[in-house]
Amino acid sequence: MTDTIHTSRVFGLFSLSPTKLLFPHRMTCGEDGITTTKVRFFLFPWVKVEEHAAFGRVASIVHNKGFIWDVVVVETTGGSNNLDVRGVAKGPARAFVAAVQARLEGR
Repeated sequence: MTDTIHTSRVFGLFSLSPTKLLFPHRMTCGEDGITTTKVRFFLFPWVKVEEHAAFGRVASIVHNKGFIWDVVVVETTGGSNNLDVRGVAKGPARAFVAAVQARLEGR
């Protein structure tokens, strides 16, 4: 089971960020944990930031519902960085949060 959400390209357009427009931020829920991928600059797409949190390190998942787009935040334990993706469409954000919560309850 692999679920993926990404930043809306319209959000990238409105935020005046060509990087978010061409390479949207992604959050993936895989078999071993949750991974985010963010391209740092559109001229160098191979330079990216990837963060991973194993399911054992996930404390909770927060779904901030906005007027147009949502924010999904995965809070981790042990002082590591929280994983977040901003500007996600409402339907995919809701489905992703439900999938991660089901995965966390099943551990």
